[in-house]
Amino acid sequence: MRTYHFNTASSPISRSAVSQGPTVTVLIPAYNEEESIRDTLETLVLQTVPAERIIVVDDCSTDRTAEFSSEYPVEVIRTPRNAGSKARALNYVLPRCSTELVMVVDGDAFLAPDYLEKMLPVFEDPEVTLAAGCVLSKNVRTPAERGRSIELLFSNHFYRPIQSRAGAPMVIPGCAAVYRMKDLRRRSGWTSPTVCEDIDYTWVALLSGEKAVYVPDAVVWTIDPPTGPMLGRQVNRWMSSYFQSVRLHWKEAAHKPMLTLWVITCFLESAFSPFYWVSLVLLPLVWHISWLITLWWWLGAQTALMLPPLVYGSIKRRINPLRILASIPFLHYTRIFNSWYTIRAMVVELVLVPLGISKGMTIFEKGH
Repeated sequence: MRTYHFNTASSPISRSAVSQGPTVTVLIPAYNEEESIRDTLETLVLQTVPAERIIVVDDCSTDRTAEFSSEYPVEVIRTPRNAGSKARALNYVLPRCSTELVMVVDGDAFLAPDYLEKMLPVFEDPEVTLAAGCVLSKNVRTPAERGRSIELLFSNHFYRPIQSRAGAPMVIPGCAAVYRMKDLRRRSGWTSPTVCEDIDYTWVALLSGEKAVYVPDAVVWTIDPPTGPMLGRQVNRWMSSYFQSVRLHWKEAAHKPMLTLWVITCFLESAFSPFYWVSLVLLPLVWHISWLITLWWWLGAQTALMLPPLVYGSIKRRINPLRILASIPFLHYTRIFNSWYTIRAMVVELVLVPLGISKGMTIFEKGH
């Protein structure tokens, strides 16, 4: 086990110094995360407000995930057999947790030192049942990573603040989310019938009259899929889970105006995305608009609309604006995969599954 030597400036605050705050157990569901688990644990043991317990849930990894985790002052619990999903792995260890809060952290997520410190105050409101912070991209190298980094930066400084203020976030990202234990126990843990536990849990909480909160000052970086096909698998899982939640909860969601608004917006965006791509050809060939003007409109209109939140986000997060500008063109690369897999998931989960033609997505597929 490693030995940590902290100086006064960087050492975590002792739990006694923040004894008024709720107690926290961190759960890290991990399957073959040897490449990133050390960095994840490093960011957890160096939190300014430490958790009572950190448990790595080794879901029968075939690499050195458990070995590397054992180098840190954490507990490593191995599932008796591969659970097949993040939710089932978490439910295996949940009965061993006795703290007021549970924070779930992915094995490839890297938290800012004050992440937990920033998260705890929102739970002073007894109606808050889950919360998460600002998720940003750790790596910005490949076309897929560059495009995704812009998507996340824009979402965290446009969609998420609006949805949070309206009290209807579409999802509290599960890569570093904090849950209230009593609500988890009441729901028997993460028992979602969908392939992503975070989307469905967020909806269940909102439809039960509870609060799901976005905490912009708490920052976490995650490893995005480095290639287009890997990105496609991740988007397919996310959007399949999203439309599974729509299928399961549409009747209840109809009574939540803001949640309904976001669902309709997503439907319209998905339905019209093919026209976005076809317009690049139709405008010159059918309406005889020059290719140059078409390309300028196609590339420039979206950039102009997105630029204000991106500029604000780059300033707030201290990201080099030139890096942002250089990555914007790669949005069109990631949008190819986003459009295809979103439409595919919508058709499968909302049309083919109800008709009995398909079972939909039932297997958890990692994005990388």
